[in-house]
Amino acid sequence: MKFHKVLFFYGIALSLLVSCTSAIYVDDIRTDFKRPLKSVTILSDTTIFSIQQECLYCVDIAVASDSLILLRENDVTEDNGKFYKAYSLPDFSYKGDLLMKGRGTGEFIFPYVVEDPVSVDTEAPMAYVFDITLSQSFGVDVAASLRDGKTKVKRLPSLPYDVIYAYPYLDSLQFVMNMEQDRLWCQIIDNNGERKNSMCMFGSIPVSRSLPFLGSTTVFDRNEGRIAILMACLPQVNIINAEMTDVFGIAVNKSYRNWKRILNAMDDKTMSDPVRYYKDAVSSDGYIIGLYKGFRDSEDKHSEMNLHIFDWSGNFLYDVGICEHIGAITYDKRTGYLYGLDKSAAEIYRYDLSEILEL
Repeated sequence: MKFHKVLFFYGIALSLLVSCTSAIYVDDIRTDFKRPLKSVTILSDTTIFSIQQECLYCVDIAVASDSLILLRENDVTEDNGKFYKAYSLPDFSYKGDLLMKGRGTGEFIFPYVVEDPVSVDTEAPMAYVFDITLSQSFGVDVAASLRDGKTKVKRLPSLPYDVIYAYPYLDSLQFVMNMEQDRLWCQIIDNNGERKNSMCMFGSIPVSRSLPFLGSTTVFDRNEGRIAILMACLPQVNIINAEMTDVFGIAVNKSYRNWKRILNAMDDKTMSDPVRYYKDAVSSDGYIIGLYKGFRDSEDKHSEMNLHIFDWSGNFLYDVGICEHIGAITYDKRTGYLYGLDKSAAEIYRYDLSEILEL
């Protein structure tokens, strides 16, 4: 049974390739402006009530182990407090807490659970956890940790210096973004911590000056190893091949042409309240799903947000309008449900994408 209906499904038949104008190069990245092939507006499922009271102070949401949804607390102020609450899918029954705050073995300071599991030499599947304060990644056996009330954790190979983001990649590899010589690097590292492939993103742009505008969220093609980086302060998606020898950009708003001014901005307004574009992203087989905002945090909180859906060839397939002002998303690949967290309203919404995506 579907819990919402598609309200509007007028195909904007713009042609299969909708690049307009010649490409612009954002530093060394060839970037083409594209419009969506179709526009869709959907309603959220309003039947989820059982965990709403638990997300009053939550800032992130994730699906783990294909059967659990995790909510991350905004702030754990005391040692022995735990960062995540776990609920089963699909009935949302409470299963326990995860990831204790502290500096001891199996404890964390600022952890985030990443959607995709990590491949490690253990019998049970493990969730990937990156702790930016510790500059370290871990595999966590979520099921055993909930059952025993004690985190079962495996420390993963050491990460490079000055890591900003870390994610599980194919097999036992990890993908990291870090700073080296005032530049932003993407790297693949193996289970010995050795670098396999690397690419300097935005080669001429110094990180020390532009880091506030280089934030992003990253997702992966689990079939061919491609990497999609969705920018927070630029309206574009960068897709890198598995060998890290080629990258191309897809722009969805013509303001990307002002990338030099945006990345070099030093005025108080832009620094403190920039236009936010991609807030979060998830991937499924064949698709990249980005949560798109397109306005400043200080602007109308009731402004419509969108889900942008691309394929891995860079085609902008769908612009999906949603009514809720969500800030974090997660995706259940088995059912086609996308879950969104509204941090300010303390609400969780569910969207049925199975009518749009091929599962």
